Amino acid sequence: MRLAIVLLPGLGIAVLELPVASYPLLVLADLVWALTVLCLGAAVAVLVRSFAQLSAVVDIGASVAVGLGGGLVPMTAMPQWAQAIAPVWPAYWAMESLRSAVTGDTTAVLTSCTVLAGIATIAATVAGI
Repeated sequence: MRLAIVLLPGLGIAVLELPVASYPLLVLADLVWALTVLCLGAAVAVLVRSFAQLSAVVDIGASVAVGLGGGLVPMTAMPQWAQAIAPVWPAYWAMESLRSAVTGDTTAVLTSCTVLAGIATIAATVAGI
């Protein structure tokens, strides 16, 4: 999954000719999201007691988090209740940072990356890193 986080934006740029307003912002957003995923994974690994639990938490948890965070469908297509709770999920902030990097909105990228870094810090603390 971490490899996909790094490679998919490059694939979108190279193959789909995705126009990017700011490559440095895109790299920043991608790296902060990758760090957040690593820290969340470490925190989950510390909290579960077996590989089966880890697998269940990661599979189900990631699907729910990405779905409710706007990673699978546009936020505007989601019901109002889902739009209201979307900012709780790290995937929401990742999508905001990546979308803002593509459009060149520096303030939005920095805001989203700050939230993601805060989540990563909490997860790293839980993991004892």
